[in-house]
Order: sequence, then structure tokens, then C-alpha cells
Amino acid sequence: MIYWQEYILRLLKGEETIPPKHASETWLTEVKPPAKKDWELAVHK
Repeated sequence: MIYWQEYILRLLKGEETIPPKHASETWLTEVKPPAKKDWELAVHK
């Protein structure tokens, strides 16, 4: 899930959120999850 989707979900759950200082902080550093287990967790989130 992209950063802003996660951010909105946290807002809807009433969790504290801190917006990024710069848009570049919202981009993923990895293109894909590093391991199969991580990939499955991301897909089934």
C-alpha cells in the first residue's frame, strides 16, 4: 500500500499521524518486499 493510503487508514482509526516534511518521504525505498513472506503479508493486508 502506498504511504498516503496507510496515512488515511491511520487517521480513520484515530491513530496519531505525522505528515511528511517533503513528498519524497512518501516514496518506497524498496521496489518490492524483500522476501516471499513479506510479499504475502503486503498482498493480504
